[in-house]
Amino acid sequence: MKVTILGKGLAGVITAMYWHIYKPDAQLEMIFDASVPTQPVGSGSWPTLARMLSMIYGWKIDWANNPFNATPKLGIMYEGWGDTDQWFHPFEFSEVAMHFDPRALQEHFCASNIANIVEKRVVDYGDVDADIVFDCTGFPDEFDHYTELRNPLNRVMLADKPAESSSPWTRAVATPHGWCFVIPLADRTQLGYLFNNNVTPDEQARSDFGERFDVDGINQTFSFRNYCANQPIIDDRVFLNGNKLFFIEPMEATSVSGYTLWAKLAMQVACGEMPAEAAVTHMHSVVRENMNFILYHYQFGSRYKTPFWQYAKTLAVDDPYLSQLMATGLRRADMRYGFHQMPSVMNMYDALGPLSTPDSIFQAIKNPA
Repeated sequence: MKVTILGKGLAGVITAMYWHIYKPDAQLEMIFDASVPTQPVGSGSWPTLARMLSMIYGWKIDWANNPFNATPKLGIMYEGWGDTDQWFHPFEFSEVAMHFDPRALQEHFCASNIANIVEKRVVDYGDVDADIVFDCTGFPDEFDHYTELRNPLNRVMLADKPAESSSPWTRAVATPHGWCFVIPLADRTQLGYLFNNNVTPDEQARSDFGERFDVDGINQTFSFRNYCANQPIIDDRVFLNGNKLFFIEPMEATSVSGYTLWAKLAMQVACGEMPAEAAVTHMHSVVRENMNFILYHYQFGSRYKTPFWQYAKTLAVDDPYLSQLMATGLRRADMRYGFHQMPSVMNMYDALGPLSTPDSIFQAIKNPA
């Protein structure tokens, strides 16, 4: 089976790695357009990615000497969210993820001979000679065939600071206008100031970013939309992945898990192990649950009583199932909501509290008649 991946960004690399690990007999090809740059955003991840890299490279990489500028990530430290000064969202104690430079990971993967790397521009899927095609070429040109995901953010400013000795976790710092991620890479610290430009003008965001985080200059500012493809499988052989499949703000680095899950589901479809409709339904369900998981964080506000946080709190979680899961107190690792295992979901619940659901409803769930 020949599998061609269009695009060599993070989603393309993850897709290729997944197929290399679980279908080693597949012939892998990666086609990229050199005129399309990789998004210059330092990334967090989940333990799944570090595990995949270990399965491929083994003892050739380690935390003291790796080509990805990677540092260990043990979880996320939320600062100023809800009624607490800070709270920690960990991974399971025995697991570790990583912060890394996507461009460095991309370059290392392309030099590893796992896939045949071809530089050219593909205009039509019909021009690709492959059994299976993954389109990982980035943000869509139009959104007619996408469903909007509710989220209060739509713009980000990126900046770098010198590397500093820091704790091994991503910081998610609430600000008056949204929040800022602080990612400690081996060679620098990257910051992303997230806000909504319908609420906060660029000038105001830029000023607060500089003063609050001691940022001298901004590398890039861009807007984004939150969305999911209605039909992520085209003509039975083309699978959308990465930003072509879905995008949502970077809280919890859930995109990395989404790319990996869809690579798995697509493989099952391609190999006749799962109906395409079932795979799409499952992916849509998980993405929607993830949307609600993220919205849950905003329902409790922050230390700032500002127009942004007032607006964010109006984007209510619209899945009673999430409230039911929390009310029953389930912490089973074999149960999931979105991309998260239930112990991870309940960690958020423990830190922030229940939604403003009437106590009578919670009691009815806990003690059914």
